Amino acid sequence: MAAVELPGAAPIRGRQGHDEPSWYQPDLSNLSASTLQFFQEYVGLKSEKEVIQHIKAVRQKAWEIVPYPCIGLFAFLDFIIQLSPIYPSVVSRVRAGQTLLDLGCCFGQNIRKLAFDAGLPCSKNLMGVDIDVRFIDLGYDLFRDRDRLGAEFCFGDILDEAFLAEKREEIDMIYLGNFLHLFGVEQQKSITMTS
Repeated sequence: MAAVELPGAAPIRGRQGHDEPSWYQPDLSNLSASTLQFFQEYVGLKSEKEVIQHIKAVRQKAWEIVPYPCIGLFAFLDFIIQLSPIYPSVVSRVRAGQTLLDLGCCFGQNIRKLAFDAGLPCSKNLMGVDIDVRFIDLGYDLFRDRDRLGAEFCFGDILDEAFLAEKREEIDMIYLGNFLHLFGVEQQKSITMTS
């Protein structure tokens, strides 16, 4: 399945064998202490060197699919959901059994962070959606949790009103942090009204 070209978006260049765009960082030199700790505790990798090699190997596979800036910049390691001032409330709500949907989840990194912070059994309350199933599969490779993460992942076009229609009543919270910025204001309004 190919990634969807977004209307009005500039074409993405920089596939392997071509000049890389300015947002491609070949090295991962600024791994935060909290991200290192997450990969050691959640993923089970031991040394910083092992963590960096693992991340770079998976990132390269993703880059060859679609060279998104978030992949080229290693931005998926920021777990940006945790930066929200309401993140502690989100963790509490997930622990209490409420369901969170992460639209445009890519590797599902924010879902893994929530599962880690809320407790892995709570991951059954998490759902991720992306347009390309290959990113979801690479998320399982990146986080090595295919056999223990209870989150539900699916792929499809969120702009299709029938997509996820049967799940809408089950969803208590929607996270759009890696998704909404991809669209113009009018489409953003449409997406938020439909979601």
